[in-house]
Amino acid sequence: MRRSYPALAGELGLECCSGVLRTGFYCHGFDHRAGSAEAGRIHLTDIRVTKPGLARFLNLAAIAQDPDLNEDVPWRRVYLLYVRSRQLAGRLRVRMPPREVYAHDRAFVRASIAGMPNNVALRREAFNWARR
Repeated sequence: MRRSYPALAGELGLECCSGVLRTGFYCHGFDHRAGSAEAGRIHLTDIRVTKPGLARFLNLAAIAQDPDLNEDVPWRRVYLLYVRSRQLAGRLRVRMPPREVYAHDRAFVRASIAGMPNNVALRREAFNWARR
Protein backbone atom coordinates (compact mmCIF):
# COMPACT_ATOMS: atom_id res chain seq x y z
CA MET A 1 0.00 0.00 0.00
CA ARG A 2 1.34 3.41 -0.98
CA ARG A 3 1.20 6.18 1.57
CA SER A 4 -0.13 9.63 0.78
CA TYR A 5 0.49 13.03 2.35
CA PRO A 6 -3.08 13.33 3.73
CA ALA A 7 -2.73 9.90 5.35
CA LEU A 8 0.64 10.86 6.87
CA ALA A 9 -0.85 14.13 8.16
CA GLY A 10 -3.75 12.21 9.67
CA GLU A 11 -1.33 9.93 11.54
CA LEU A 12 0.22 13.05 13.09
CA GLY A 13 -3.17 14.49 14.02
CA LEU A 14 -2.95 17.27 11.43
CA GLU A 15 -5.43 18.27 8.76
CA CYS A 16 -4.21 18.27 5.15
CA CYS A 17 -5.88 20.84 2.91
CA SER A 18 -5.57 20.20 -0.83
CA GLY A 19 -7.03 23.53 -1.94
CA VAL A 20 -10.74 22.92 -1.51
CA LEU A 21 -12.07 22.92 2.03
CA ARG A 22 -14.68 20.45 3.21
CA THR A 23 -17.26 23.23 3.03
CA GLY A 24 -16.72 23.40 -0.73
CA PHE A 25 -14.99 26.78 -0.72
CA TYR A 26 -11.53 27.29 -2.18
CA CYS A 27 -8.79 27.93 0.35
CA HIS A 28 -7.15 31.30 -0.50
CA GLY A 29 -3.87 32.75 0.73
CA PHE A 30 -1.79 29.57 0.86
CA ASP A 31 0.55 28.01 -1.67
CA HIS A 32 -0.74 24.47 -2.19
CA ARG A 33 1.76 23.59 -4.90
CA ALA A 34 4.95 24.27 -2.91
CA GLY A 35 3.23 23.76 0.43
CA SER A 36 2.36 25.99 3.36
CA ALA A 37 1.59 25.38 7.00
CA GLU A 38 -0.42 26.96 9.75
CA ALA A 39 -1.25 25.74 13.24
CA GLY A 40 -2.81 22.28 12.89
CA ARG A 41 -3.13 22.33 9.09
CA ILE A 42 -0.86 21.62 6.14
CA HIS A 43 -1.72 23.11 2.75
CA LEU A 44 -0.33 20.74 0.14
CA THR A 45 -1.52 19.28 -3.13
CA ASP A 46 -2.07 15.53 -2.91
CA ILE A 47 0.70 14.28 -5.17
CA ARG A 48 2.87 11.18 -5.21
CA VAL A 49 5.16 10.81 -2.19
CA THR A 50 8.82 11.31 -3.19
CA LYS A 51 12.02 11.69 -1.17
CA PRO A 52 12.35 15.49 -1.63
CA GLY A 53 8.60 15.85 -1.20
CA LEU A 54 8.73 13.86 2.03
CA ALA A 55 11.42 16.22 3.35
CA ARG A 56 9.20 19.21 2.50
CA PHE A 57 6.17 17.51 4.08
CA LEU A 58 8.07 16.76 7.31
CA ASN A 59 9.18 20.41 7.52
CA LEU A 60 5.60 21.60 6.99
CA ALA A 61 4.34 19.15 9.62
CA ALA A 62 6.91 20.45 12.11
CA ILE A 63 5.75 24.03 11.45
CA ALA A 64 2.09 22.99 11.73
CA GLN A 65 2.78 21.46 15.15
CA ASP A 66 4.94 24.37 16.36
CA PRO A 67 4.24 27.62 14.42
CA ASP A 68 6.86 29.47 16.50
CA LEU A 69 9.58 27.80 14.40
CA ASN A 70 8.89 30.32 11.61
CA GLU A 71 9.89 33.27 13.79
CA ASP A 72 13.27 31.94 14.88
CA VAL A 73 16.72 33.02 13.64
CA PRO A 74 17.13 31.63 10.07
CA TRP A 75 20.04 29.25 10.76
CA ARG A 76 18.44 28.00 13.99
CA ARG A 77 15.12 27.57 12.19
CA VAL A 78 16.73 25.35 9.55
CA TYR A 79 18.49 23.24 12.17
CA LEU A 80 15.41 22.88 14.41
CA LEU A 81 13.24 21.98 11.41
CA TYR A 82 15.67 19.16 10.61
CA VAL A 83 15.65 17.92 14.21
CA ARG A 84 11.84 18.01 14.42
CA SER A 85 11.58 16.35 11.00
CA ARG A 86 13.68 13.43 12.26
CA GLN A 87 11.39 13.08 15.25
CA LEU A 88 8.29 13.10 13.04
CA ALA A 89 9.84 10.58 10.64
CA GLY A 90 10.39 8.28 13.61
CA ARG A 91 6.76 8.65 14.68
CA LEU A 92 5.55 7.90 11.16
CA ARG A 93 8.04 5.05 10.71
CA VAL A 94 9.38 6.45 7.44
CA ARG A 95 12.98 6.70 6.40
CA MET A 96 14.46 10.19 6.32
CA PRO A 97 15.33 11.44 2.82
CA PRO A 98 19.02 11.08 1.84
CA ARG A 99 21.75 13.55 2.79
CA GLU A 100 21.72 15.15 -0.65
CA VAL A 101 18.28 16.61 0.01
CA TYR A 102 19.67 18.57 2.97
CA ALA A 103 22.99 19.63 1.41
CA HIS A 104 21.85 23.22 0.81
CA ASP A 105 20.47 23.49 4.35
CA ARG A 106 23.73 22.22 5.83
CA ALA A 107 25.77 24.69 3.78
CA PHE A 108 23.49 27.55 4.83
CA VAL A 109 23.80 26.70 8.53
CA ARG A 110 27.58 26.23 8.29
CA ALA A 111 28.04 29.60 6.58
CA SER A 112 25.70 31.40 8.97
CA ILE A 113 27.38 30.27 12.19
CA ALA A 114 31.02 29.97 11.18
CA GLY A 115 32.11 33.17 12.94
CA MET A 116 29.90 32.91 16.01
CA PRO A 117 31.27 32.07 19.46
CA ASN A 118 30.46 28.65 20.92
CA ASN A 119 28.38 30.09 23.76
CA VAL A 120 25.47 30.92 21.41
CA ALA A 121 22.52 28.60 22.07
CA LEU A 122 22.47 25.52 19.78
CA ARG A 123 25.50 26.78 17.84
CA ARG A 124 27.73 23.79 18.61
CA GLU A 125 25.03 21.18 17.85
CA ALA A 126 24.05 22.93 14.62
CA PHE A 127 27.67 23.24 13.46
CA ASN A 128 28.33 19.55 14.16
CA TRP A 129 25.23 18.63 12.15
CA ALA A 130 26.18 20.96 9.30
CA ARG A 131 29.75 19.68 8.88
CA ARG A 132 28.84 15.97 8.70
